Amino acid sequence: MFWIYNPFKFDKLIIKTSVIKVYKKIFYCMKLTKYLFVNN
Repeated sequence: MFWIYNPFKFDKLIIKTSVIKVYKKIFYCMKLTKYLFVNN
């Protein structure tokens, strides 16, 4: 019922989670490159 009445809210939730996933990936990559640079 919730999705029928409020589809926009659900869309926002999906966008939020996908954005968070992307940020986490970027953050992880940055940490990884920093680590490699420090060790070399």
